[in-house]
Amino acid sequence: MDTNLRSVLRNSTFLLALIGLGFTSIPFIGSMKVNAHALANRPHYRIDDLMPGDYKILPDRPGSRRGMALLFYRSSESSVSVWGLPVYEDKFLLPDYSWWRWGHLCEDFRLDLERSLFRCFDQSIEDYERGQQEWRWDLSGKNLGVQTEDLIAIPGDTTRKYFLQGTIND
Repeated sequence: MDTNLRSVLRNSTFLLALIGLGFTSIPFIGSMKVNAHALANRPHYRIDDLMPGDYKILPDRPGSRRGMALLFYRSSESSVSVWGLPVYEDKFLLPDYSWWRWGHLCEDFRLDLERSLFRCFDQSIEDYERGQQEWRWDLSGKNLGVQTEDLIAIPGDTTRKYFLQGTIND
């Protein structure tokens, strides 16, 4: 009888400790959510002027010598894709093989409507065979060359009017 009472006491103490731990953890778990102030201060870009098949390029930090330009493209299905293009002194930095290793500066990076791809239209690249082969990306951001990486996808949420940079994990 004494061992039976001891085991009931031990089990009920353990159960009470688990219940207390569960109630104690509620405020800690709740504090991990992103607050409304952080949500409101995410960088946002207006995209309601993009028609299907349109694109636009906006700087992420206007007036900065270095940074990223954001390339927005609205597909014919109306979904919006956003990629980052490294910028140095108002020129786009094209990758050598990887985006961390710069290969060439481009002044005129845009959508080639005839071929349905993004590429640089600078004459120096037109004359450079590797540039013609490697520095081309399809409308989904995939590189059409063999060695160069895809465009840098920028995570975010899309509303009817805005692209909100960054993701919120609920």
